Amino acid sequence: MERILVIDDNQPLRELVAGCLKDDYSVVTAIDGFEGLQMAQNCCPDLVICDVNMPVMNGFEVYERFQQSEALRDAVFIFLSGSSDSSAVRHGMTLGADDFLLKPFEIDELIEVVKRRLGKRAQQRAALNQEIDTLRLNITKALPHELRTSIMIMEGYANLIIDDPGDQDVIHREMVKSIAKGAERLRYMAEKYLWYLRSLLPEKIDPNATTLAPNHTIYHCMNEAANRFGRSADASLESSDVPLAIDPEFFNEIVEEIVENAFKFSKAGTPVTVTGEQVNYHYRITVVNLGREMTPEQIQHIGAFMQFDRSQQEQQGTGLGLIIVKRLVELHGGQFQIESQAGKTTVTVTLPVKSSALQVGE
Repeated sequence: MERILVIDDNQPLRELVAGCLKDDYSVVTAIDGFEGLQMAQNCCPDLVICDVNMPVMNGFEVYERFQQSEALRDAVFIFLSGSSDSSAVRHGMTLGADDFLLKPFEIDELIEVVKRRLGKRAQQRAALNQEIDTLRLNITKALPHELRTSIMIMEGYANLIIDDPGDQDVIHREMVKSIAKGAERLRYMAEKYLWYLRSLLPEKIDPNATTLAPNHTIYHCMNEAANRFGRSADASLESSDVPLAIDPEFFNEIVEEIVENAFKFSKAGTPVTVTGEQVNYHYRITVVNLGREMTPEQIQHIGAFMQFDRSQQEQQGTGLGLIIVKRLVELHGGQFQIESQAGKTTVTVTLPVKSSALQVGE
């Protein structure tokens, strides 16, 4: 329900205005500008109806204070005034107010102004959100080619020089290796960002999409991550195969992220265990590591670009991995869960089994 704040030192009028709006909106009132500002900080109103002629702080001053606050400046602002002086109306509109009603006014007139202004605000927000969505979609479509092409050129030439150093001295060879390493890291970060954009604006899910052999994907992701972190001896995998109702590309991204995190946030010499099994109508993947624990607050506030305890532990990356997994899993009708206690962190992902496989099995 949209929130309206009524600020007026005239009690009968204040109560009348609040009473005629309370059935359709959440209405709070204030007796003066100071109280109105305090209440606005708590309720963040969508619309403010404010008298101009008030002692100590007039309506124009209240409006200016609203505009100075990032949290409040988006509110629709309607002035009320008993003055017939056109200069007051002109001044209020010059400041940027949305509307101005002169006392006395008809209640129906006030209701109509409130409804119209809130409707216009909703349309503006919808248009802005549409522009943002379009921008995200355009970025998602345009950036992959541009980023990947540029990074591939950097990596390609750097690796050519590394493979055939010629007369380069040790210093120059190390510089080229650093360039290649930086390009690889840039590619990794770009891929994460692009996956995050895809999770925000996912393409239409193909109802016929199928991952035929999840065990193969899990084994591949496990092997790749273990080798990258030099921890092949720590990896333990036990999984079964059943067709899943998810595109193989999405499934690979989900498994890659949760397995990589398990190795990244645990120490060498400690086990990383992955199991994959069918449980009723779902396929459950469980990844367990004995690394750094996450607090309940950290688990609850998993989000984009969120890295925990950065000041205590240096981390490379964007902090996008877990939120990408969460969004992709939920997009496919699955569940994502993290439990972390007693030195053990368990990440569980459940995804639907392909219905045709269930029918065959039954």
